[in-house]
Amino acid sequence: MNPKTGDILAMATYPDYNLNEPFTINNEEDKEKWDTYQNSEKKDKLEYMWQDRNFGKTYEPGSTFKLIVSAAALEEQMLTTDQMGDFKCEGALKVAEDEKPIACAGHEVHGAQSLRTALKNSCNGYFMNLGKKIGATKLYKYFDAFGLFERTGVSIQRRK
Repeated sequence: MNPKTGDILAMATYPDYNLNEPFTINNEEDKEKWDTYQNSEKKDKLEYMWQDRNFGKTYEPGSTFKLIVSAAALEEQMLTTDQMGDFKCEGALKVAEDEKPIACAGHEVHGAQSLRTALKNSCNGYFMNLGKKIGATKLYKYFDAFGLFERTGVSIQRRK
């Protein structure tokens, strides 16, 4: 990305494939099992391999949102960077009773932490609880201020 204009200069995804040999499978497991797949499975595997993951896949922006939640909490003067928080990490936390728990990286239990430590540990539980404390209305105000509800304006032009 050009840092002065925001223009996208190049993109890449991994795993990649050779455009000159688009039917050569790049996944070792699929290479071994290729002859056992039905035609519909082969089609699905090829289409998956050909996807442009920059645009064709979604990702969970948890780490990005940790920064936004931190900024909101600091701006709202709810805490300071080194103040021990009201939250204890127990390794995983459910958003809703019927959902799978969201765990911290490595499924570690971090216990009580400051904001600085929670950022260092990338502690999901801490930020989920901090987000609840801030509240949806205020968080949406910050999401809007950071431009998360606006289109990026990125236009992709393919070379001929």
